[in-house]
Amino acid sequence: EGTDNAANGAVMRTSVLGVPHFHSLDTVCDNALRICKTTHYDPRCQASCASVCCAIALILQGKHDFSDGDQTELLLTEAAQRGRDLLSDEKHLADFDRYTLVHDFAE
Repeated sequence: EGTDNAANGAVMRTSVLGVPHFHSLDTVCDNALRICKTTHYDPRCQASCASVCCAIALILQGKHDFSDGDQTELLLTEAAQRGRDLLSDEKHLADFDRYTLVHDFAE
């Protein structure tokens, strides 16, 4: 009661969509949204699926040096922005940011 949870099992189901077409983040994002929407209507769930799939695609593109923390941060920020771009509701944006802008487990 009184919660606004957005449980998201779709992230597990859609994460593989970051692999095919990894060279096209638009295609990856579109595919993730299409599959996620079949079971998860909440825009926060859809945004998180898109972000996770885009992160996987960006890793496979091989453009980031993971020995450099700044490059890792850049990749994660780009992937998160893909999801954030799908949201318009301020509460949904705040929830999304709360989980995607975490820098340590204490947060």
